[in-house]
Amino acid sequence: GVYPANLVHSVITDDAAERAYLSHWDLGTVILDISRPARPRYLGRTRLPAGEPQGDAHSAALTRGGRLLIETHETVVGRPTLFDVSNPRRPMRVATIRLPEADEAPKPHAPYYEHSVHDPKVLGDHAYFSWYREGIVVADISRPAKPKIVARFVPPAAPDPTGDTCRGDGGSCAF
Repeated sequence: GVYPANLVHSVITDDAAERAYLSHWDLGTVILDISRPARPRYLGRTRLPAGEPQGDAHSAALTRGGRLLIETHETVVGRPTLFDVSNPRRPMRVATIRLPEADEAPKPHAPYYEHSVHDPKVLGDHAYFSWYREGIVVADISRPAKPKIVARFVPPAAPDPTGDTCRGDGGSCAF
C-alpha cells in the first residue's frame, strides 16, 4: 500500500462473536476464531489478486449470515472488495466495486486517500460506503459477483478550516 504498515486499523465480529475480522492494513483482513476468547486461533486472511492495488485494508463489514465480507482500502485507488469467507481458511475474492469518478481522478492526490473508499456498512442487500471526496455511495449486493451502484450523494463543497483533508490549504472540498 501507499502507507506501508503492519497494524490493525479496525475490528468487527460475526453475529455470534465466534469470529473476529481484523482490518490489518497490509495483511488484508485477518480472520480469527474467537469462540474461546482466551485462545484465539488464526484461520486465514484475505488477499487481492496480482495486479490489483494491494494493502491498506481499512475497514470491513459482513452480510447477514457472515458468508460475504466487504473490505475497504484506503489507498490512492481504494475500492471495496467483496470476499466469500464461508471457508475462512481460503477467502475468495468475488468482486470489486469500482466508482469511475474515483478511478479517473487525477493522480497523485493530496492527501493520497482523498478518492478512496473509507468505511462500509451493510443493511439487507445494500452496502453503504463513505467514499471521502466521492460522497456516500450505495451498492446493491444482492448478486455479490455483480454488485451495482444504485445511489450516490455528494454534499456541497464546504470550507476545511484546519486543512486536514483538503490539500492543506484550508480551501473548500466536497467531503
